[in-house]
Amino acid sequence: STETIINESSADLDFRIESNGSTKKFFVDGGENVVCINTDSPRGIASTSNRQFQMEGTSGVASSFSIARNQNSTGAPGLFFGKTRGSAVGDNTIVQSGDALGVIGFAAADGTNVEHQAAKISAEVDNTPGENDVPGRLIFETTPDGSTTLNERMRINSSGDLLINTT
Repeated sequence: STETIINESSADLDFRIESNGSTKKFFVDGGENVVCINTDSPRGIASTSNRQFQMEGTSGVASSFSIARNQNSTGAPGLFFGKTRGSAVGDNTIVQSGDALGVIGFAAADGTNVEHQAAKISAEVDNTPGENDVPGRLIFETTPDGSTTLNERMRINSSGDLLINTT
């Protein structure tokens, strides 16, 4: 009586919510295990695999995500990534030097698909972490003309050093 369960038996069933302007405003693809906004056709973006949450649109508004914070303070809204080496939801197993903590990838259609990235910003652990001590680095990568391979172009390490075309 306190919850509504849809597809508890894990059947390959899809779930769809329509809006005034779209027959697929919110779509859950039961077979692909993907949640979609504005599409019912999940696809690999910056990968050959379908990501768990996808949004597509034909305008800036229809293909944008916004976060707003309404508070009389200097605080801003945030987008946060978390990484553990745990094997279960809720684990806190410590990360290791070199572990990727989060990635923002930029992919573009090449006439065939949208699987290759043109640029990427990533955060990684930059040294041995310990309790309340997680040194980090930011890495900026771009793909040269005629290639599909990202190359590191700039890095800011945990010491604050700015490295350009070197690691």
